[in-house]
Amino acid sequence: MRRRGAQGVGAFACSLAALLLCAATASAAPRYEVQIWPEGDPSRPNHVLLIASVDLGPSVKLPAKVRIPVPAGAEVSWAGEITGGSAENDIPRAYEITRVAGGRVLVMTLETTGNAQYDAWWAPLVFDGQTAAAKLEWVQTEPATEVGFTVRTPPGAGSVRIDPAPVGQPVQNAIGERLYTLPSQPMEPGDKLSLSLSFVPGGGAATPVRAGGESPVPYLIGVFVVLVVALAAVVAVEQRKRRDAEDA
Repeated sequence: MRRRGAQGVGAFACSLAALLLCAATASAAPRYEVQIWPEGDPSRPNHVLLIASVDLGPSVKLPAKVRIPVPAGAEVSWAGEITGGSAENDIPRAYEITRVAGGRVLVMTLETTGNAQYDAWWAPLVFDGQTAAAKLEWVQTEPATEVGFTVRTPPGAGSVRIDPAPVGQPVQNAIGERLYTLPSQPMEPGDKLSLSLSFVPGGGAATPVRAGGESPVPYLIGVFVVLVVALAAVVAVEQRKRRDAEDA
């Protein structure tokens, strides 16, 4: 299995760790984070990896059940509690996926932390000549204050096009992967978000072609919070992959 460097991502996440304290809320409806990562898992080439997470907040008493939407076509490969440190300390949890009005939901019980995450293979990439593309739909089956969306592109991806359009400029790590932040969405149960993306593998262009031709807008603190949460999730996934490769 190919290994991915995470040192730069981890350093960025640590430098903004204080912002995570602002992100956690005591609201009964939590904030969900959704990261879309084409070619994110070498064991499933030409597929989109999905990382979905939720922080229940410090006021929730444990043990507590958590419910995370699972979009159509997604195949969950791991679910558990995120400790915020090394992936070896993340805690796998038993889970079940049930059908609810509008879609599916993953249910598991948290006993140690209030941070839940699952990893899933979502959809295959469709190739048209040199361009890889995917059309995805997220259905929010659970109450939420809002849902944050990010897209992470493979190293050297060029001619990147994402709709809805990202906010600001992407963050790039040492191996050329870029993280694009989309506007956070206030979503209620039953709400849907359709997302499309395309890119040329190995194309190398740093600036996305924005749907609708919008100009980049300045970063807000909320955008940094989304980036930190998303990048922290990436660190956990990458460390887990390295651990699995070493155990194999």
